[in-house]
Amino acid sequence: MLRQTLMKILLLLAFAGCEKAQLSDSDQKRLTLADSLAQVAWSLRRADPAASDSLSLLINSEVDSITGSEAVKAQLYKNRAATQWIRGNFESAMPLADSSLGLFLKVNDSTQAGNLYNLKGLISWNAAQYEQALLFYGQAERIFQVLGDTDGIMKVWNNTGIILYQTGDFAKAMEYFVKTLPYNEAKGASQALIDNYTNMAIILEVQKDIPKASSYKRKALNLSKEINDPRSELQALANLGTLFFNASTYDSARYYNLLAVPLAEQLGDAYSGSFVLNNLAECAIAEGQLKEAEKYVLRALEMRRAIGDPLGQSISLRVYGIIQENRGQSEKAITAYKNALKLAEDIHSREQEMNCHEQMADAYKKLKKIDQAFFHLEHYRSLKDSLFSEKQNEKIRELEIKYQSSKNEAKVLEQQLEIQEYELNQEAQRRNILVMGAVGISFILLLGSLYLGSRKKRAHEQLLSRKEHEMLALKLHNEALQKEQLQQEVAYKNKEITTLALMMASKRAVIEELEEQVKLLKSQPVDEWPGRVASLLRELKIKRTMEKEMEEFDHYVHQVCEGFFERLQQLYPGITPTEKRLAALLRMELSSKEIASIMNISPKSVDMSRYRLRKKMQIETEENLVSSLSRL
Repeated sequence: MLRQTLMKILLLLAFAGCEKAQLSDSDQKRLTLADSLAQVAWSLRRADPAASDSLSLLINSEVDSITGSEAVKAQLYKNRAATQWIRGNFESAMPLADSSLGLFLKVNDSTQAGNLYNLKGLISWNAAQYEQALLFYGQAERIFQVLGDTDGIMKVWNNTGIILYQTGDFAKAMEYFVKTLPYNEAKGASQALIDNYTNMAIILEVQKDIPKASSYKRKALNLSKEINDPRSELQALANLGTLFFNASTYDSARYYNLLAVPLAEQLGDAYSGSFVLNNLAECAIAEGQLKEAEKYVLRALEMRRAIGDPLGQSISLRVYGIIQENRGQSEKAITAYKNALKLAEDIHSREQEMNCHEQMADAYKKLKKIDQAFFHLEHYRSLKDSLFSEKQNEKIRELEIKYQSSKNEAKVLEQQLEIQEYELNQEAQRRNILVMGAVGISFILLLGSLYLGSRKKRAHEQLLSRKEHEMLALKLHNEALQKEQLQQEVAYKNKEITTLALMMASKRAVIEELEEQVKLLKSQPVDEWPGRVASLLRELKIKRTMEKEMEEFDHYVHQVCEGFFERLQQLYPGITPTEKRLAALLRMELSSKEIASIMNISPKSVDMSRYRLRKKMQIETEENLVSSLSRL
């Protein structure tokens, strides 16, 4: 970072020297130098976003008055949009990208316009505006198609695949990644191949195929080393570290993250460096090494403050709070969570806000501050409902599918009417020919008319065949739409079940805490009872909804898992209703603690029930129980 900052200062001095040498009258020379500085700012956008942004502002003030500087200013706006995007300031990034796009269109730079639409897609994607992102990628692809820019098309396809992955359409996402692979291999496009391997690994990771996912990520790492690209190598190491951390393989996670730290320092990449340090902190927490975890997270926090990364700071502060909470320092943890929440609210990161409220509810619960715990639990629930309630979107999608099906049915009917009308016309023509023959048309004309009729008959048969193929295709398309609708309904119900289960677990935990408070009330002075009873009555409102939610939860589980329960019963006739319910909750990948809260038993009882279920299903010790249930 220091080398890059010094480079920036030297180039600014060169710009100043240009004016001292009385070259200020030569706008072309000033523009050339400004363009060079703009490229430097672009190269700094990841390693030092703050320096990149400030450098772009300085250059813009220098060239603002120069006629014909639109191309340079367009690049400067693009630099600033990219740095704001990297920082997570998506609301600031989009107007800058719009300004850059307008200037590139003004100077007829179609290639850069396509790149800007691609950047706008990236900004929208990171802001979770997936439909808008796909629209921008579509515009970028159209520009690249006109230009014949295959590299640009491949880049857009790659990003489109990422969006499809984000929206849960893994099969289609993998199609996009796979169809870019032959082109990149034939061209020897190493960087594009690295992206291919990485994205395919991400989908395999989501699908719980950790061996294949790690194989593709190692391919990306090896290729990065072959082409001597330390930045790609750093990214591949960080990806492998994250993969193994999510798989709870902490030794491997620590190994790859530790390899990434010196590489990030060598590149001066504080953004990636802080990311791997934060990962190391979380690995240390998982293994109970809190002192080491604190060392890593404080380093990450310092780096994120230096580069002005508010989202990263919020994440590091939340991890620091978790460390303090594990030490029993709940007050210190709450202070860290509050600071993390403030940063998350400033940048409108609802997911991070949700995580902070969840941690604060847990910390206040440990301090026996039920009012505050309930307050943050309600905020957590509200944000979670907001983030995961895709019901309206699903309804809109369902209406769109029905509308498309209706249009297709109408088109089929219209084509059937056209065929009938055509057949009637053909029949009328045949009758006319017979009448003409009856009145004495010559033998030659009769032969000619028969020949013509034969041709028309063949044409008619060809038309009918084509229409029948079109009708069949439309029918298959309608069936595919109906299948897609069914899959979406099942996916939505699965999400609804999981959300309801987690809410029930949270509420049951609060109820258990309230029961403890009632027991403690007996030992307190009688004159303090009215105030405490009023507080407890407010909290007990939660309990009134538990039975209704339990019934709703059981209804959803039986509705979605009916086929699963039938297969369990067929394969293992001796399985009990309670074991069926446990199997469904495990299949939803809920933790033992959450299952214990839902089933109103202790976590140890859950572990014993898991053991009995594994034994009844004859699953080997080395085989994963959840994976076995998911395959049923």
